[in-house]
Amino acid sequence: RPAGVRRIAALSCRQMQRALEKNFRWCDCLVMSAAVGDFRARKIAPGKIKRSNKKRLKLELVQNPDILRLFGRKKGAKILVGFALETDNLAANARQKLRAKKLDLIVATLMKSDSYPFGRAAMDAWILEAAGRLQRLGKINKPELARILLDRIEALVVY
Repeated sequence: RPAGVRRIAALSCRQMQRALEKNFRWCDCLVMSAAVGDFRARKIAPGKIKRSNKKRLKLELVQNPDILRLFGRKKGAKILVGFALETDNLAANARQKLRAKKLDLIVATLMKSDSYPFGRAAMDAWILEAAGRLQRLGKINKPELARILLDRIEALVVY
């Protein structure tokens, strides 16, 4: 990990939001690479839900907070970087997220059967800047994507 970088782990969206509320004021750049679900279960079972005579189980979902949008409103001079996994209209959807969440950069990838973005696999990535530049990086591994992203962040700080 680069010098001066602090990683804070969180297991849920709400834990992540609380950690950010405690630490956001001291950061210069926030890179939100976690794949936080848009929804969560309304109730969390205290233990395993065992099979019973019931053939069906009703799962009720509620919306998670949009953390990046919340902190985009508070960003000031901080640099905010987000990620977007899209199933269609990659450029248009990424551009809309970038504006709505007040991001400086967004890394976008299209969910396809030959380009799975999770885990160690290479992914087909694009970077969109707030200034409007969209660049396709092509099939790229995570360490190389991280280097490119850090170079872009550095350029935003320096210039």
